[in-house]
Amino acid sequence: MAAIVKIYPDVEILVEEAAAEICQAIDRAVQHRGMAVVFLSGGRTPLPVYRRLALPPWSRLMPWAKIHLFWSDERWVAPDHKESNFGMAWQALLSKVPIPKANVHRICTGGLNPMDAAEEYELELRKFLSGHGEIIDLAIMGMGDDGHTASLFPGSQEVQEKLRYVTTAKAPAGIKERITVTLPLLNKTEEVLFLVTGSDKHRMLERILRSEDADRFELPAAKVKAVSQITWMLDKRAAGLQPEVSQQD
Repeated sequence: MAAIVKIYPDVEILVEEAAAEICQAIDRAVQHRGMAVVFLSGGRTPLPVYRRLALPPWSRLMPWAKIHLFWSDERWVAPDHKESNFGMAWQALLSKVPIPKANVHRICTGGLNPMDAAEEYELELRKFLSGHGEIIDLAIMGMGDDGHTASLFPGSQEVQEKLRYVTTAKAPAGIKERITVTLPLLNKTEEVLFLVTGSDKHRMLERILRSEDADRFELPAAKVKAVSQITWMLDKRAAGLQPEVSQQD
């Protein structure tokens, strides 16, 4: 399946268009089967998108009672920690919209060790999905400048996982202890939306999107597929273009 690549003049336009894409994908799912299962990620690019979704018109258009949210990964920190992916989404979006608490399925990072927490989240996911058609409607993903996505890092054994839906991971920097979903789960997703900004991501994006580069298959973000559609939304810097081009150029 060929990826759709969309390039925007600046981050502000990308954020607005991403909010529209997310709203449309969720509406399609709700129209089709009465609900939407959505995976959220952390990272610098999804954050302003979450903030935008918390504001009109999107906050009014989203069918919050019919959306179930899960997380693609989490750092082993408390939910109110500044590095928590759940905490970021809560502060930016979820605390500001009428989504039922029962529809928010965060990765628990308290009272257990990481492996037990990963197993608990996998059990929750499998139970939920088995009762709702084994369908993930949308995954909102970011990408690091090393090609990682979720907490699947290049060269790690987690990228090779074939059976488990959730596992522990070690990050090379920052909060090292992580819990992450795996490719067998991500690749069940109907629509995957990658949000990527910044010139530091350009070289990696070239490798991932250039099909003749055999090495791309060792990059975690390149291994994420979709059942129906995968879309990359980029600002000009991530695409290797200048944000503004003068008439003389």
